[in-house]
Amino acid sequence: MTLDKLNTMSLAGASDWLSHICAARSWISCMVESRPYKSVQAVREAASKHWESLSDSDYREALAAEPVLKISMIADEVSADKKLTFNTLNVEYLKKHGFIFITSIRQRSVEDVINELDERLSRPTDDELSTAKTSFSKLIEKRLQNRLDS
Repeated sequence: MTLDKLNTMSLAGASDWLSHICAARSWISCMVESRPYKSVQAVREAASKHWESLSDSDYREALAAEPVLKISMIADEVSADKKLTFNTLNVEYLKKHGFIFITSIRQRSVEDVINELDERLSRPTDDELSTAKTSFSKLIEKRLQNRLDS
């Protein structure tokens, strides 16, 4: 996607494109209304600013649209025990906090992710939502970097 195309595409088109970056409707609306952008950096800054301005229900809406982390996203070959541990913790996390476990898995071992999931499972939901918010902000940055020509 080019900056010019993002700036000039229809409201529906821009909304659809942005929904693949973040599904929170309030965020999409703010991003569309902030057009035109003067630079790719301005898009990134607006994305961050609008993300920070959302309510907890908006964050939950964004998280609900994301796929649940699967162990196969981390490694191809994993023992049955580790799969069971990971899947059990992942389900417990979702039940306790009401949103998916989100973390960076780039260049991380299965053991490391399992340990983080186990540790974060015991945290209060408000703390976890704050952590998820920060992780998702980084995901938005990465998606914009990958999908918007600079």
